[in-house]
Amino acid sequence: GQKLRNFLLDRINPQGQPARPLYYLQVKINVSRTDLGIERDETATRAILVLTADYLLLDRAKQIVLVKGSTQSTNSFNIVASDFATLSAETDATERATREVSDDIKTRLALYFTR
Repeated sequence: GQKLRNFLLDRINPQGQPARPLYYLQVKINVSRTDLGIERDETATRAILVLTADYLLLDRAKQIVLVKGSTQSTNSFNIVASDFATLSAETDATERATREVSDDIKTRLALYFTR
């Protein structure tokens, strides 16, 4: 959640947070992991990580929802014998998914504001 917040701040407010924002963006995320590539000894060799984000853009003055939507990113990573390497691969997959979701939310909001 913190990484997504930081990516969105960098993309939407590159100059820093405004003193009196006109809008409020609320995002709820869900991360799931599914192990795949099961070997004969029942150990997994591959996993899929799915990050889903539901978002609302609210008008602060009128307290109404302007835009709502959902976006998702799916990434995979290898599960290896080294716990550290597996954790590193999972962290990288999570960061890729977070970056993709933040880019998608930014694009959708930009489309809304260009109308």
